[in-house]
Amino acid sequence: MAASHINKIEHGRAYPTFQTLQKIVAALGLPLVIVLDGSKANPDAVTIVSTPVVAQSLPQALSRKELVELLLIGQELTDEQIEAILGVARVMGTNKDKNRLSRE
Repeated sequence: MAASHINKIEHGRAYPTFQTLQKIVAALGLPLVIVLDGSKANPDAVTIVSTPVVAQSLPQALSRKELVELLLIGQELTDEQIEAILGVARVMGTNKDKNRLSRE
């Protein structure tokens, strides 16, 4: 793939095909997760998430209706409210790890 084509993609002057995306992430050694997030206002919106942790965890997380509900509610929250919820979740996750270690 020509560097000029990648440059055009980066600057929004060209749009990659799915095969092109696969080639790019393969060359970078990353997984490819595509989230179709279009709305009535912007039906063609797509988010590409390409980190190994997210690629591995996202499908499983989205299969839990409670996590999807939390995500949808989170869109309406302020940054401060999200940080507060994340703080509680982090503490709960830390306590879970401590409890598991104490039982081993």
